[in-house]
Amino acid sequence: MTNADQRDQGAIRRFDEVNLSQHSLISVKERVTDADLNWTVTYSLNGRDYNVSCRGLPDYGSPHGIDTDVSAAIINLFIEFGCPEDDTISVTAYQLLKSAGLHINGQNYTNLRLSLMRLEGTQYVISRTWRDATRGRWTSSTFRYLDKVAFTGQAAEEVDEQSLIRVTLPRDVTASIRAGYLKPLHLPFMQSLKRPPTRALYRLLDAQRIDPEHPERRIGAFEVKLMDWAQACKLNSDRPDMIRRALAPAHKELVERGVLTSVEYTGRGQKQTVTYVFGEVAAPPDPQIVAALMQGGVTRPVAEKLAREFSGDVIEEAVALHAALLKDGYKARSKGGLLVDVVRNPGKYQAPSSYRSPQDAATRQEDAERARQREEQATQRRLQEDREALDAAPPEQRVEATFKMILMYVRKALNLTELDILQRAILDGTLNGQEVLKSLTTAAAQQRLAEVTDELRRTIQQL
Repeated sequence: MTNADQRDQGAIRRFDEVNLSQHSLISVKERVTDADLNWTVTYSLNGRDYNVSCRGLPDYGSPHGIDTDVSAAIINLFIEFGCPEDDTISVTAYQLLKSAGLHINGQNYTNLRLSLMRLEGTQYVISRTWRDATRGRWTSSTFRYLDKVAFTGQAAEEVDEQSLIRVTLPRDVTASIRAGYLKPLHLPFMQSLKRPPTRALYRLLDAQRIDPEHPERRIGAFEVKLMDWAQACKLNSDRPDMIRRALAPAHKELVERGVLTSVEYTGRGQKQTVTYVFGEVAAPPDPQIVAALMQGGVTRPVAEKLAREFSGDVIEEAVALHAALLKDGYKARSKGGLLVDVVRNPGKYQAPSSYRSPQDAATRQEDAERARQREEQATQRRLQEDREALDAAPPEQRVEATFKMILMYVRKALNLTELDILQRAILDGTLNGQEVLKSLTTAAAQQRLAEVTDELRRTIQQL
């Protein structure tokens, strides 16, 4: 593993909504043709039959290429902003490109606009395989990746370095996110992969490691019929040799980076199957979960293996049950061995009266608050890193960082036009961004944010 990979292992982990990742609505192709604009695919993965239709926009095509990066970034920004009740987030174009791991340059501002248009304009129909996590039922769903997109720009229909972007996510997706129907996505690692097709295939393969009905378990290998896999990857071909050739570069990079241990084909022609064996990088262990297991007497290698195989909730319950068993006088030959067995076979052990499940409502609330605080701290760390990185940058970029922090306070209260006027006033020096930020920060601490925001709105209207 390279030094970069090791740094990625310790990076803040991000999430993916399970339905979106498992249905692979974005093609692994880097470029699409007119033949890829509208499609309907029927295939089988992990014993479940899928039927998905797509209707793209003639001027933009169906989602592909960097749309994987942009859509994943938007999901995580939505979570980072606290899952706003109106399902809408406002960000700068710079912030969205950076969150997507894309280079900040003129071409990518253009690519970002095209990506947003594809994600908003393409309609999907999913038949009976959308998981309603709130009710625990399988449903059908008709939706777009983004319900609504609005942005500002110096020229009509253009996104530039000063653009503000407001996106509204579909209700089916946000309801699923709020219900916690998420899987970890090692976003920094995904963004470090060289090509969009490799990143798209990584996201799709990572989603196949879990059972949608029981997402707490992870699998180590995945086998699928080649022709079904071509449909899942949205490869418009019925020729096995062409399919294998299209997947080969992504396979090569994923093996080199440790996501896959091997890719094996068996059989002939259209009856071929492909077997993926996952490597350790495919499931970077959560350091907090590893630490909890080690405190319970499990060795680090075993703790990291368990953290890859089981969800955090399953392990937290096992740690709590393990502690209650020992407190109640349970005699174990090995403290760590007992914990491993509790994780793998929780039904073998009857919970003593002293056991308090981490899934109790009160504990859930505490966990959610701790997670919120950790995310808030992580956000502040990222903002601090942005400030440090921009210290030696041109003034325009330093102003961008200031405006990014201002946006966190006013994004709900001001409309897109007001935000655009505010940004230009800060950029051209009409308003002092540092003073605006200071007044908002002080107002938030004094619970006067609405009052100060109203004053800021009146100032904007006079500009």
